[in-house]
Amino acid sequence: MIFPGAIYDRTVVAALRFYARAYCHGHMVGGTNPSLVEALWCGNAVLAHHNRFNLWTAGPDQFFFADEDECERMMERILTDKVAVTRARAAARERAAADFAWADVLGDYEHELAVLGGLVPVRERRLPVRLAIGSGGRP
Repeated sequence: MIFPGAIYDRTVVAALRFYARAYCHGHMVGGTNPSLVEALWCGNAVLAHHNRFNLWTAGPDQFFFADEDECERMMERILTDKVAVTRARAAARERAAADFAWADVLGDYEHELAVLGGLVPVRERRLPVRLAIGSGGRP
């Protein structure tokens, strides 16, 4: 495992995302993190801190940890369980396509802005029911 520090060269970051065995996402709070979504689009298996934001964003088929010991166990599993990693990679691509396609994201923003501006009536949100965790929708 290599921890190279911050990398800002987009070409290098893209290569790491496409060829890494997994993406490690340690954020403990927040919303839908762009780096996590980018990792999903690249088809990375994801190792993420177990919290509602990461669970909703990454989906249930990824690897989650709540403490250092569980993180170590999940890393070991990622290194040794080819079937689980293959499944997680496929699920990552499916998850990205289901809720993070730019056309859908931009359409949702456009609709919300139109509602805020009073241009259209409020409609029910599109809920990714199979992926909603706890709250019934996006955190």
